Amino acid sequence: MKVRNPVLFEKKMSYGYSFMFFKFSGFDYFARDNKLDMKRTLFVLVFGLLMTQNGFAQFGVLSAGTYQNPLWLAQNILVDPNFTVTAPINFSNGTFVSQSNTAQLGVFYGGNNTSLGIDSGIVMSTGSAIGVVPGSTFTNPNVSTPSANLTNVVSQIMYNYNSATQTPHDKVILAFSFIAPSDSISFEYIFASAEYASYTCSQYNDVFGFFLIGPGINGNTGIDTVNLASIPNTTPPIPVCVNSVNSGTGGTPAYCTHVNPNYTTTTGYFVGNVTGLNSSEITGHTVPFTAEAQVTCGAVYTIKMMVADVSDGILNSHVFLKANSFTVPTLNLSSSTNSGSAITDSLIVEGCPAQEFIVEKSGNLNSDMTINFIKSGTAVEGVDYTNFPDSLYIPAGKSADTIVFYAIDDGVAEPNEDLIITMLSTTTACWSYPSMQKTFYIRDAVPLNVNSTITISGTDTVYCPGETVEIQGGFTGGEANSHGFWLDDPTLPAIRQVTPTQTTTYYYGAITECKADTIIDSVTIYLANYTPMSSTGDSALICQGDQVVIYATPQDGTPPYQITWGNSTVGTSISVSPMDTTWYYYQAIDNCAQVFNDSVRVNVAPQPVASFSYGQNPTNPLSIEFRNHSTHAVSYLWDFGDGVTSSDTTPTVDYDRPGTYPATLTVISEHGCVDDFTYDVLVETDYYLYLPTAFTPDGDGLNEVFGPQGVGFDRYEMIITNRWGNVVFRTNDINIGWDGTFNGVMAKPDVYAYKILITIPVTGEIVQKEGTFILTR
Repeated sequence: MKVRNPVLFEKKMSYGYSFMFFKFSGFDYFARDNKLDMKRTLFVLVFGLLMTQNGFAQFGVLSAGTYQNPLWLAQNILVDPNFTVTAPINFSNGTFVSQSNTAQLGVFYGGNNTSLGIDSGIVMSTGSAIGVVPGSTFTNPNVSTPSANLTNVVSQIMYNYNSATQTPHDKVILAFSFIAPSDSISFEYIFASAEYASYTCSQYNDVFGFFLIGPGINGNTGIDTVNLASIPNTTPPIPVCVNSVNSGTGGTPAYCTHVNPNYTTTTGYFVGNVTGLNSSEITGHTVPFTAEAQVTCGAVYTIKMMVADVSDGILNSHVFLKANSFTVPTLNLSSSTNSGSAITDSLIVEGCPAQEFIVEKSGNLNSDMTINFIKSGTAVEGVDYTNFPDSLYIPAGKSADTIVFYAIDDGVAEPNEDLIITMLSTTTACWSYPSMQKTFYIRDAVPLNVNSTITISGTDTVYCPGETVEIQGGFTGGEANSHGFWLDDPTLPAIRQVTPTQTTTYYYGAITECKADTIIDSVTIYLANYTPMSSTGDSALICQGDQVVIYATPQDGTPPYQITWGNSTVGTSISVSPMDTTWYYYQAIDNCAQVFNDSVRVNVAPQPVASFSYGQNPTNPLSIEFRNHSTHAVSYLWDFGDGVTSSDTTPTVDYDRPGTYPATLTVISEHGCVDDFTYDVLVETDYYLYLPTAFTPDGDGLNEVFGPQGVGFDRYEMIITNRWGNVVFRTNDINIGWDGTFNGVMAKPDVYAYKILITIPVTGEIVQKEGTFILTR
């Protein structure tokens, strides 16, 4: 099958050209010299006159003569001028089907000034087409007009369907055939009815059917049919009718839920506030819907559009088809210059953001497409703009792609240059796209000029840090949102106050939004002969509780200094007595009002702690052993309270007689800090008795005998028994102990008990001591 190649027409309003082009409110029409399509030309002239007389505001319908012819309406109103449609083909026998003129068809205009939102196109009505115009008079056919395609839809959408009573009435049909120039087709339409709202959800369920007939539909390789008039985003598709899309209220819900279980949630597709139309003929309508389908490129298809009343023909319904909504596939060249910047110039600015050359295709989305270009013009590739490919590949499933390039800032002042991109004629499996051009113009960027100025009385030199100087930065030129900034703080304004504490250079720059042009300038403020303050440092070491005078020691800067300590004391020194190591902070302010902060550390040496305990010699109660528990001490002085002293660390003292003696230990730390401790030592001589808790008669000469040590008694007896109470040893001589034998045999290791009786000589008191000990070997 051969595909018609579209003719590229010149669209110039000039009588000197061989083509004439007319455009009125969304229609494009053409006529060729000596071969004028007289019917289309007449329509254009009449329609344009009507629109002009009505100021493009009044809604109207043309429905007489040619405007009642279904095929003429399809060829001249519904499709664009480059599209070829024919009388509908009967696929069963391959013949063309003729269609009679009918007053139920017409052309509407001025629809944008109504609630429709579609400016112009074809109106199909179950009454007279002119019935939708306010104030019009018309006739109502009110006849039963069954159709196999539509009857099938009616049987699907009707609740308790009865073929005898719920048949289509007043059907109007617009049908045509075409060769698919693309892999998809689409139309825009609006369904309207007078059944809203009184007969919503009732048996009067007027319906619109948009039937596509041909190969490859519903997965059938043969001829099949699909109804494209359905509510968007419904699966399976729900046909468009009064009961499927409405206000969501009124009538008997079962009639609506039968066809659309979610009819109350699709009210967003319904317009109930009708304006600019015959309110008795249209009491509600849908928003614009798009009927679309995938087709086989190059195959022949037939379209049948039918609207009918259902159950009776009293109240009418209508369909508005958007003019030129059935178009051939096209390629469109567009651009986005200086993309992403605030530059609104239609010219490309050198050095600015990317330029986008955009190729968009409508139709044939399932076909791969390679588009070739020729670049020409005064601009030189690689010099005035970056290199980019001579072709663009748009894969199947993608509707557009973009070539990105940049205009190069060559730093040369030159006139505007042009880059002409010519798209070569492109042919796909079922359509040929004509050659077309897109021209870019390149201009130089407006250059930046930066200058920094200093405002100071007499000189740019200051003598004290922190003196205030006003400086100002500025720039001229630059592209779009160019702006200046201080490098040390970009948030500051161009005029700023600075207080340098040393010789300082301040940098001011400016940058264009495109960031292709940046300039930096600077200004220096000098600080003359000033050395910042410092300190020689100071510290002290004291013992806890001592008092010391500390001094602030600033130097350099510009004397004299004002010294303030952290406790608000003013002066070069303060007297302190810390308990712990402490920093004492001060602030020095010199004659230039410069501030210097420092501190003096007073170290508190660890405090020595004097401490001791004592114990009597078990065999000599008058002999006292002193145990030293002092800390942080390096030297010791003992006074035992009896006139005797010692510098030993752990001395032993023999007192002359019993009594209580106030012993004092004085300690000194390595830093000379002193502490002392006094404790009463009780020297007793009543009696003393000591027994070990174990002995080991194993022949090693150590701890071979068990026996007590003691003083202060004169009569003594010791009895040792085993765990069964048997006496294993007895003595009344304190100097004789048990050697661990019994009846000449070594006693076994075990726990043994002892009982000791002593007599205190002064009082005659008999004291008994009992206990246990362990024999081990």
